[in-house]
Amino acid sequence: MSTTLVDRRALTIIQAVVFGAGFTFLIYEVSWNRQLALVLGTTVVAATIVLTSFMAGLGIGAHLWGRIGNERRGIGKLLAGLLAGIGLFGLLNHLITALAIPRIYSSCASGGVGTGLTELLVFALASLCVFLPAFLMGGVFPLANMIAVRAGGSSWEATGGSNGGSLGRS
Repeated sequence: MSTTLVDRRALTIIQAVVFGAGFTFLIYEVSWNRQLALVLGTTVVAATIVLTSFMAGLGIGAHLWGRIGNERRGIGKLLAGLLAGIGLFGLLNHLITALAIPRIYSSCASGGVGTGLTELLVFALASLCVFLPAFLMGGVFPLANMIAVRAGGSSWEATGGSNGGSLGRS
């Protein structure tokens, strides 16, 4: 399929966005794992929270944002909104992990709340902190693919084989 110069530029921009996003998403995953390990301890539970919440968020987000993208015209604005939301959640998650989770432990301990309920509250909050931005992340690749296809390219051209994600893994 022949593409125009404008379409080529759109594909190049989408490739750069996908590359940067894939790289950043894996950095987020590693940093969440390390942050939760600092708060919850280096346990299988902390790693499980990150892995399950991250994968569930990506999968559900890809499904729902893909459906929403099919019904909308301004996919570029939607994609920009998702990326901005991911950045905002990154900041909020750091604050929640560094400040709120330790306070939950101390408040529950001083309030006589049992260990089991305290752990449940902390694990639920930690899971939510990972799930919500991962849900937004899940929409980036389907929306980028839609933009690329509408610009006359292919899904493979949009993702570049997801090289950003490959390089983000250390």
